[in-house]
Amino acid sequence: MTRRTACFAAFATLALSLAPTTARAADAEEPSIHGTWVGYWTPAAGLKVKITSTLKADGSYKTVMENGDYVTVEKGKYTYSDGTLETEPANGQSATFTVKWENKNTMVVKGGGLNITYKRQ
Repeated sequence: MTRRTACFAAFATLALSLAPTTARAADAEEPSIHGTWVGYWTPAAGLKVKITSTLKADGSYKTVMENGDYVTVEKGKYTYSDGTLETEPANGQSATFTVKWENKNTMVVKGGGLNITYKRQ
């Protein structure tokens, strides 16, 4: 065995021994979306809407949107998988959002013209 072949064999062995660790890190479980989340939406200058969403393990959700004395409540069902959140309000049109996790207590939700950072409560 030449020195070059020996070095290659050592490198290949090292790479293979590291592969399972790298695969486990890539497959790390993302945080649970269940819980109560608060975010703010600014649809126009000077207008700030507080959004509180509660996502339950049974697939139901409730979202409360508040702007001063104006309060709207939406209830329905949702599904979440692989960074995609789909909502189906009881009396409305379904929507699809992408979810990016900043950490286990912060997520950025985008879709339908919205871009909201939610914090777990």
